[in-house]
Amino acid sequence: MEFSSGPTREIFRSVTIPASLSHIMEERAAYMQGAFAKGVSDGHVYFVYQPIVEPRSGACRAIEVLARWEDETLGPISPAEFVPALADTPLIHLLSEASLSTALAQYTTWKDEGIAPEYIAVNVSPEQMREPGFSKRVLQILRERGLPPGVLCIEIMEGQRIRNIRSCRNEIHELSEDGVHIAMDDFGSGHSGLLRLSELPIDILKLDRIRGSRYLRNDFTMWRLHVFVDNMRLKGIGVIAEGIEEMTHAERMGKVGVKAIQGYCYSRPLDADSIGSYLREHGTTGDFLEEGSPQGPASVEKHA
Repeated sequence: MEFSSGPTREIFRSVTIPASLSHIMEERAAYMQGAFAKGVSDGHVYFVYQPIVEPRSGACRAIEVLARWEDETLGPISPAEFVPALADTPLIHLLSEASLSTALAQYTTWKDEGIAPEYIAVNVSPEQMREPGFSKRVLQILRERGLPPGVLCIEIMEGQRIRNIRSCRNEIHELSEDGVHIAMDDFGSGHSGLLRLSELPIDILKLDRIRGSRYLRNDFTMWRLHVFVDNMRLKGIGVIAEGIEEMTHAERMGKVGVKAIQGYCYSRPLDADSIGSYLREHGTTGDFLEEGSPQGPASVEKHA
């Protein structure tokens, strides 16, 4: 998040976290690190699904898997809190593995029912992608389920630290070369977006909520977004606007060429049964890197 210059910025710079609050945050982080594995095994850590939608038709292009944690002691814990608490521990690998396993199992079910979207997206920690052999394990899981690599998208958060970009890049390139989609999540939230684009085989960009809303201020900023989207398309990169809450914003995004939108304006994250109903009702559509036409038994002709 950026702040304006002048006195306001100085106020934010002067804010410090009280020692007592810092101690509480450390205690919560320690508790989460101690309780997370049991939460996974007991089902208190679970997954929900949010559709990524084609704005013109309302059809579902893809689905992102999102982790949730309902702890017996602390109650609901936001991913914004528990993911950073796990980030520098081996537990982040457990979260990534659980997300990947759940996503591909669910996609297999949708495929068998004839309602599968183009792909399913999973957030994977950069630390896990640094491990040699990560890409081979992912591809092996896909083969075991009889799924082509193109049904999976690995999302990398742009703001996250990647300590060893070279080893991470090797694993990502191997996945990309086999057909797995690679997305940069929260693009624009950090300071190295363009650098990462040149170093990694990114084929999907997800505009962070704040950056996306700024593009909708006036005709000039919308024109800039249109130019940006067109340039990315020419590079073979699709653009997703995420965190869109108002339908008017979704419509504006569609007018400037954004072909995939994720946000509450279409749907909150849903459980497995509800997302299945959503897919049956709204249908699915094809590759958002191209215009694509509605396909399969869940076509969107009724929405045209």
